[in-house]
Amino acid sequence: MTANAIIHRNTGLAGPVLVKAFTTRVEVVSLGGLNGLSPDDLLNGVSLPMNPALFDRFVAQGFAHGTGSGLARIMECYEGTGVTATVSATTNSVRLILPRIAPASGDGRIVRFPEACRARPTPSMSEGRVF
Repeated sequence: MTANAIIHRNTGLAGPVLVKAFTTRVEVVSLGGLNGLSPDDLLNGVSLPMNPALFDRFVAQGFAHGTGSGLARIMECYEGTGVTATVSATTNSVRLILPRIAPASGDGRIVRFPEACRARPTPSMSEGRVF
């Protein structure tokens, strides 16, 4: 999620990638717009990174797939949960909203992401990955 926001961020615009955590959702806002694409293009798997050199490094190091499948995979992991992730865009920003799901009654957990959406292990710097 954050790797994608960084890869597609317009570094010519001042400001951070915003990650806002709420009880019921997490919102990620990245500067840069869609580089001429529409939100539907993104959901269809079209990818046009704002930072191609950075994108290539993320793919080479295993931090990104480089297939344009990120949003589709996010949407798939919400299937059957009764909620869905949403993506919206303006000329200069993209916002992804990832809903959290209420726990089963009496399970004692806090609101969480669907099981299929939980973070998978990624390469770590201790594995010798260097940028």
